[in-house]
Amino acid sequence: MGIKAWISGKVQRHPFLLFVAALSSILLLTEGIKKIRYAEQLLQEIVNAGVITTIKTGNVVELQLRSWFAYVLFLMVIVLLLMTALYLRSHLNLKELRDSKLKHTALVEKTLEGMMAASLRIRNQLIKVADDDPILRLSSVEVIYVIRKNGDVEITRRDHLWAAKSTVHFWEYPFTADDLAAEAPFLDNLNFKICDHSGSSVVYLPMKNEVRSKIVNIYFLPEIRTDEAAPRILEIKYTWPGFANTLLSKKRDHYSCQIKSHQPVPEMKMKFLYEELGGQILAHHVGFAGGEQTLQHLGKGEANLNILEYAIRNAPSANYIVELQLKMNAK
Repeated sequence: MGIKAWISGKVQRHPFLLFVAALSSILLLTEGIKKIRYAEQLLQEIVNAGVITTIKTGNVVELQLRSWFAYVLFLMVIVLLLMTALYLRSHLNLKELRDSKLKHTALVEKTLEGMMAASLRIRNQLIKVADDDPILRLSSVEVIYVIRKNGDVEITRRDHLWAAKSTVHFWEYPFTADDLAAEAPFLDNLNFKICDHSGSSVVYLPMKNEVRSKIVNIYFLPEIRTDEAAPRILEIKYTWPGFANTLLSKKRDHYSCQIKSHQPVPEMKMKFLYEELGGQILAHHVGFAGGEQTLQHLGKGEANLNILEYAIRNAPSANYIVELQLKMNAK
């Protein structure tokens, strides 16, 4: 539809409203012109009052400023100079502030790199058993992904840990996101938290800190001994903005859980809780096929979230991968 046809249609359907709009525009324009003319006249009167005009011989016009007008002009010049000085000063202050923040950021990154290097040296000194023979025994593993419709994902992992062969001082936990997820310069950007629900304490140090790939060393306080009667119950929680962007945009993504245990894990679960995403999530496992594996939809749970559960009984050490596919509803 052309502009001419659109205007013609509007005139035919709402002629009175268009007349009122045109009249209002004319009135506003007239009022604006009046204010401009009034300001011009006022300025002219001030100039006339502050300037003395004298006509001398030969039609030579001599202009003299009244003292009060000269004083006003002087003050205006001073105010203009002060405003210019303040602007330049604020500009310099902002530049100094930016430079200070850049230096502070560089110092923080250098400090963090030093901590990661120290953590790596401690790990290399304490580790005594190769990765293919873990000294930790896991009796239960549960990983929960809460997928939000904006692409954010809240991730919770709970492990029941035992010392299998010798005292365990620390545990290494890696986690990553793909290129479509938001960058996370620091762990605090993810609201990263670790706690021990068995009553003991844990602390952690970063070993790797890239924007989409991180490793932390979790230190058990006290260490886990082989004669302990109950497991350490470790919970790791964080929220990664945009973690599900690949699933939402490409309608397909892989989610994985790495298991390293001295013995097969009696019960391992990956749960996917998701908001209404415009369709249903279908899933099938594409990773290691060991253990007794089941994959099922459990309907809706708390907060009206859909639940998909991938469970493995007697899960050996392996990387378990689930492919999620978002099947959109027909429009």
